[in-house]
This record gives sequence, structure tokens and C-alpha cells, in this order.
Amino acid sequence: MENKDVNKHKLLLDNKIYTQKPDQAQAKKISQRLPYCGVEITIEEFAKSIVLPNSKTWVAGYLEGGRKNEYWKSQSILALDFDSGITFYNVLERLKEYNLNCTLAYSTFSSSEEIPKFRVIFQLEEAITDKSTRDSIQLTLMALFPECHKQCKDAARIYFGGKEIIYGNYDYFLNLPQLLESTRNYVAERTKNVSQSLKRLDRKTEKLEKRYKSGTAYNKSIETSKFITNSEKSIDAHELPRVDWDDLRLKIKLLDDFMNGEWLYHLQLFGLATNMIHLRGGEKLFKECLDLNPKYAKGKYNLPGVAKYYEYNPMRLENFSTYEEDWTYKNLKEASIKKKVIRLETYKTKTMQQLREQLRESLSNVLVSNDTFVHVFKAATGLGKTELCTELNNILLALPNHSLKTEVSNRMKVSYKNTPSIKSLPQEVQKKVEYLYSIGATTKAASYLKEMARTNEACKKYLNNTQACYASTDTVITTHQKGLLIDWSHDTLIFDEDLISSLLPIDKVYINDLIRLEANLTNDSDRHTLSQIINEIRHCRHNAPITLDFLLFENPQEIEDEVLDSSVKYDGNLLHFFECDYFIVDSRDRDTIHYVKKRRLPEDKKVIILSATANEEIYRHLFGDRLRFSDLSNVETVGVIEQDTTYSYSRQSLQKHSKYIRELVGDKLTITFMKQKDIFENSVEDMHFGKAVGSNELKGQDIAVVGTPHVNPIVIGLYASVLGIKVSTADFNNKGLYHFRQQQVVHNGYQFWISTYDNKDLRNIQFYFIESELRQAVGRARPNTEPATVKLFSNYPLPEACINDEEIEAGQSKLQINKDLAAKKSINSLEECLFDFEDTDNILKRELVAFS
Repeated sequence: MENKDVNKHKLLLDNKIYTQKPDQAQAKKISQRLPYCGVEITIEEFAKSIVLPNSKTWVAGYLEGGRKNEYWKSQSILALDFDSGITFYNVLERLKEYNLNCTLAYSTFSSSEEIPKFRVIFQLEEAITDKSTRDSIQLTLMALFPECHKQCKDAARIYFGGKEIIYGNYDYFLNLPQLLESTRNYVAERTKNVSQSLKRLDRKTEKLEKRYKSGTAYNKSIETSKFITNSEKSIDAHELPRVDWDDLRLKIKLLDDFMNGEWLYHLQLFGLATNMIHLRGGEKLFKECLDLNPKYAKGKYNLPGVAKYYEYNPMRLENFSTYEEDWTYKNLKEASIKKKVIRLETYKTKTMQQLREQLRESLSNVLVSNDTFVHVFKAATGLGKTELCTELNNILLALPNHSLKTEVSNRMKVSYKNTPSIKSLPQEVQKKVEYLYSIGATTKAASYLKEMARTNEACKKYLNNTQACYASTDTVITTHQKGLLIDWSHDTLIFDEDLISSLLPIDKVYINDLIRLEANLTNDSDRHTLSQIINEIRHCRHNAPITLDFLLFENPQEIEDEVLDSSVKYDGNLLHFFECDYFIVDSRDRDTIHYVKKRRLPEDKKVIILSATANEEIYRHLFGDRLRFSDLSNVETVGVIEQDTTYSYSRQSLQKHSKYIRELVGDKLTITFMKQKDIFENSVEDMHFGKAVGSNELKGQDIAVVGTPHVNPIVIGLYASVLGIKVSTADFNNKGLYHFRQQQVVHNGYQFWISTYDNKDLRNIQFYFIESELRQAVGRARPNTEPATVKLFSNYPLPEACINDEEIEAGQSKLQINKDLAAKKSINSLEECLFDFEDTDNILKRELVAFS
């Protein structure tokens, strides 16, 4: 085959029209003319040329010199002729059953209601230039439809025109690897002797098989098989791995359906057959599951035989299971493996005192330096990073929210100003301001407050205090959001806690709001622009990032006025949407559009970020050479983190294994997903994944943290786009989504299994979110500075956690020594004790000797 796509088909097409089937004399003249009637034609033009009123005779291949097989040169169209014994409906049903289709079909001149006669036509994506390959494909098609006319195998066969097109799917190209697999299945399902029938078929399809023997094109399309010769070693049932099928059905929903006797399509059955033959007891179970549903044809029992005869590799679950959750595993064999977490590198730690001194020294050097870099300190919880900030003059100190801002304000050791919270405003004013912020009307919110300040003392005081903070060079405490949006007078801006979610905020709007806005605009140009956006949203590939950098409104003020003055409130952050960098249409809710807008840090100021969860690669994408990154996170914990990696502990996994988890958690205070709190006896009421930053209320207490908090793929897609991460077509599956599956990875000094992306940059974003949430939740007990036990249930291993019995035993011994040491010193906090010693390991060694 040639390596170029077919836009036009090269074939023979007579130049005379016939309104009925040509007689013998006419057919002879046609045969003489046709070799000189070569054309290059699109499939649509071809379809119009072979039925009334333009019905012409044709040859599927291109011939030069005469209408004989030896004059054949190339072909990109194939045909089957049906005169009796089958209807077109039956043909189409068979094609669809085996995951195939045709390009078009038309009724012949001699067709009648009593005896329907028709031709079915297939187009190829590449032109065939090898005659034996053409013959192999034609014979394979005929084996799939033994009811067709036997003369269809002739490469120079004449096909007369006909009455009308009875079916058209002009975008469909015959998938040759799929045709080969489907024909094998069809033949095998209709025989008692699978091996003998397939051997006969192999002789007909030999050339087509050789074409795809490397598996390259085949694996791109359906990824099921490696083509092998029959001399290779067959599957040995005694060497197959043992499987807990009851456990496996909990992981794979399609398998569960099959084992429950639900009816499955052929592609699903064959996908399961190619998987189950590789697991002990799989072939027997496959046939037992077929017995549960009387609707299955007897031939389906032969599918494992086909898979074994050709020694197919297991088909990927994403290529035949309709359940997205099944795609987290590559195949059943992978899903059946009891996966272990293996520590590859010893986690090298420093004492709390060492890291505290290092942080203080590094921060001091940065503060006195004359630069405008972005300094990020990944500082372990308990190093006292916030406490250091309470001693600093002439800085802006930004915290994630108002409650943390208030908490830090009470600890300040220098004079400071505190930006007021809108909660200090009257309730009606506060409600209005919150609404304006929610739709992106920040300028309008400021104007509204100024207007209210003329008559309301609380509003006036709020504005005066706010303006005083904006103008001051004294130390000012504010929130992350204001820290990013205001042009401060300070030369040094310090952000306590991770800044990524504030730098890259994600929000959403709804298509109904956009449609209503379009209808209410009077500017024709702006209505047209908005109509284009709506049209793109409706027709875009869902979960694919789209940029709005082309957007330009003639009268943006009218848009803002409409949003603000509408009697019916808009639901989403509409005004900010028009300024976004990228948006994604939600594949599960097509009326919802998620978007991201990158905020900027001032170029002329020094910026310091202090966070226990900072990710260097993400900050590097954001700031490039401007970034200075210091990792001070490897602290020797005083408490112990015991991690259970038995299950994935996703939201779905928690429901499946809730009994197992509840028994191990017991009555401990538990941080988990917001909607899974009812599983546990003592879930922390006002704390969950996504809301566990900075709080000290669980300090020193034994707690449980349950869950692997995977982030929505939409967030991953938006972050990847705005960070400039390059993805290729290979990073997407056949559903248009990023490849995401259960796989073994090496990360943080571990080798472990997890549902993740094939693309490493996408994986890094995913792991950043998981690790951030886990560290924040674990950190609420302050195990770095307190002799507390944290029971962590997640298949994402933290390097400081104990992940096996040996490590847990050592961790508990260390914990007991630290508890005894604290009691012996008669102090309230072991943290104070650590300042009296150079090295925690030496403490432990000395205390072990003393206690023994």
C-alpha cells in the first residue's frame, strides 16, 4: 500500500448512463470501453454516478490496457454483490456486531420486494498497489459474508449501476486489522472444529496477515493482538496466574456484569475472551458466564478458542469496556495483580532543629538580598515558617483565607496593618459584594462600596482601612487573592502556604448564561462573536482545552451592564470567563464550561512563597529562570505515619472496602472526602480534603487520614494548557481523553501502582494535587513536632511514611521513645526538647540505652 490518504478513488467508470440493466450486447460494449474510462473521484461523486438518474457501470479497481486481472494496477474501493439469501439489514447488523461498517450500499436494477438485490461498497484509507494483498482483503470480506456472489473475488469484475442509494456513511473507511479479527471470529463461531476452519481461513488471508504481522497498525486501532505463526508455543493453563475472581469483579465493572449474566456485545465478549484466557480458570469461567444468558449464540463459546489459536494478547480495557472506571487498569491481568509498594531509596532526613536553622538563615539571606526573584521554600510543617514572618517589618504577608489571617494577626510581634474582611460589612452589602465578586465584576464591587461608604459608617471604615493598607509600607497582612490583585507599595511580598491554586484559579460558567447574554445584547458584532463562542462550545471535543485569545468585543461595557443589571441573576463567573486563558467543556455535563486564568506576580518585586506542599516543576513552568527553589521538607518526624496501601482508597474504593477500613480506623478522628464522612464514626466535622489547610485543632492527637484525593481530569487539562505543557496525539485515547490507567510508576523514592497518566508532565500535576491534600491532612496532627500517630490509607505513598510491618515496628519504637522522653523532661511539647540536642538519632540511641 502507498503511504498516503485517499481523498479521491482511482477506478474505471463508464461514460454512458443506463436506466435499466444492460443486455448482453450492451455489456460487451461496456467491457470494451471501460479500460479507457479511468477516473479519480470522491466517494460522494462516485455514489451519485452509479444510481439513477446517473447510473453507470464501473470496476472497483484501476486497470490499464484491458479488462483483465493482469492489467490491474491499484484499488481503494471493494464491493460485495448480494442476489439472494440475505437482506441489507442483515448485512448491516453483522457488520455492526463485529465492530465494522460499510461506506455505502445501493439496490440493483433487478432488485424487488420479494428478492432484494444490492451491492455493498467499502472504501479504504490507503490505495492498494499489490494484487495479492487486494485478493486477500477481498477474500476476507467474502469469508465474513459467504452469502455474496462468488465472482466478487475477480479484480476485473464489472458492476452495473442501480436504482438508488439505500445506505451511506461516506466518512467510514474499512478498518483492515478489525476486518481480519472479525472474520476470524465469525468463521470460528460457525464451526465445530475451530482450528481446522481457521487454518483454511489463514490460507485466504495470509497476505493481509503479513501486512499487519508487526502489529503496528493493528495495535493503533484495537490493540488486541500480536500476530504469530501457528508453530509458536500455545498457552499453558498450568502456567497461568491464579486469580481471585470475586475480588477482580469488584475492580472491573464489565466483568461483574458478565458474571451476573448480563448480555454483552460481541466486542465486549471478545475483549473479555482475550483477557480471560491468560488467567487460570478464565476460559472455564467465560463459558459458565455465557450459560447464564440464553440469548448468546452457541458460536460465542468458540471465542476463547480463537484468542488461544492466534495467541492474542489481552485487549486493553479502554478499547472494549463501556465503563470509564475500568480503564484505570490496562487489562484483567494487570488488575488481578496484588500490587506492592516498594521503597527504592532510603528517605534521608534532618532534624527539626537543623532545618529550622537552615530556614531562618536562608530566609534572612533572601530578605537582605537585592533581587526580584521568586523564592519558593518547600518547608516541612512545624519548621516555624509562619512564626518567622511574625517578626518581619515592611513586608506584605498573605495567607490563604481570612480565618488564617486572623490567627496569624494574633501572633504578630511587630506593628502591622490588617486588611479588613467583607464580613465586617452590613449583611446586605456583604451579600451584594460577594455576588459581584462571583460574576467577576471586581471593578463594580469597588464602585459599589465607595457609593455605600457615603451613607454607611461600616462601609466607610472598611474602605478607609483597606486604602490605608494599600498605601502603607509597614507590615500588612492580607489574603492570597488580594495579595495577587493589588499593586502593593512593598518591595517584598511573602505568601504563606502554597500559591498555585490562587495563581491558577479555576472557575465555571454555564452555556445557558451565554445564550441568554447573547439574546440580550444589542451590538450585532458582539452578538456574532458570542454566537461563535457558543457554537464552538457546542461542537468542540469535550475535555479538550480551548483558548479564547482571539476574543475581542466592540462594546464590553454593554456586556458588563447586562450581567450586572439583569433582573435574573447569572450563575457563573461570566465576566472573568471572557478573560480566561483556556476553557474545557465538561464531558459529563455539557452545559458546564470550566476555565482557568493565570494571575501574574509583579516583575519588580521580591516574592517569597513558604509552603509544605510546593512542587518545583510546576513553579518552574510558571516562573522559569526567575525561580529560586529550596527544599526543606525532609524532616525527621517525632510522631509516626503508618500508611496502608492495600487498596486505591479512591471514593469508589472506599465504598467497596468500607468494612475493612472502618475496622482499622476504629474511633480515631478521621479526615476524608467531604461526601464520605458518614462512613466513619468520628469524621472531623469541619475538615476534609480540600479544606484542611493550616488548622491546629488536631495538634498532637492520633488521627486517621483516609483516601487518595484524585483531582478532576478537567483541572489537569486546564493546568497543562496554561503551564505550556506539550502533549501529543499519543497522549490521548480513542475517546479523546488523556491516557489514564493503572500502571507502575517510580516517584518520591518508591515503586508503586496507581491510576495515572502516561504523560509524565500530566502525572506530575496529578501527583502534586494528591500529595498536597495528603500532606495537609496528615499535617493537622503535627507529627513532625508531636508524638502523634497518623493512620494514612492511600495507595500514593509519602516518603516519610512507614509502609510495611518492619518500618511500622521501627516507627512505633521511635514514637514510644519520644513519648517517654517528653514525659521524662516534664515538658508540654517535645518540640522544646529538640532544641537542646544536636541530632534526634543520637537522642534515640541514648534513650534506648537508658530505658534498657
